[in-house]
Amino acid sequence: MRLALVALLLGSTLIAAPVEAAQEQDVFRSVSYPSRDLSALPQWTDALARMRAASAALRGGDGVRPGCTGLAAAAWCAEIAATTNATPDRQLFEINRFVNALVKSREDDLPPAGVPWPGLDDALQGRGGRVAAVVAKYVSLREVGFPANALRIVIAEDTLRGNPTILLLGRTGGQDLILVSGSDTVRDATQARNLRPFYSFNETTLWMHVPQRQEISP
Repeated sequence: MRLALVALLLGSTLIAAPVEAAQEQDVFRSVSYPSRDLSALPQWTDALARMRAASAALRGGDGVRPGCTGLAAAAWCAEIAATTNATPDRQLFEINRFVNALVKSREDDLPPAGVPWPGLDDALQGRGGRVAAVVAKYVSLREVGFPANALRIVIAEDTLRGNPTILLLGRTGGQDLILVSGSDTVRDATQARNLRPFYSFNETTLWMHVPQRQEISP
């Protein structure tokens, strides 16, 4: 059942994704197998290319940001400028809060394999649900200087609701923090007992997760 769900989320290229390193202890009580091959994630790599282009257009040149026209785009540019010099934990909180105000969460908005993911432009127009929100948070945090190796998008099962979900994970001060749609609270990942990760990724790496067996106290 779990493998079938992961295959549905990743598409038929899942089996072709190689494992390039030994397992490592990872978030949400799992071990993971990292790979530098992102070919199993065409929706993500396509969205990443589009969001970088949209971000560059909004940035403009010489810090003037002439592309920041329209209410939402201007607000995004102002948010980026205001958050660039904040502490990393403050950046996570402010970007999460800002994007959540733009994009409203829906329960059924994980696109199936082959359907393009929404990008930054969609998020600025309030479209695209949780996927657009996660993509916008990722690119916004990269804009304010958050390092790529401290960010990950996670596809997981919400075991309380029994459905797949998507979220952003940010690491700062040795702590993994969860950014989700529908809540402005940035939570410690160790406190999330209802999330079972399938896979996670950023600009360079794909991690396949296997939950660890949990011991039950007598």
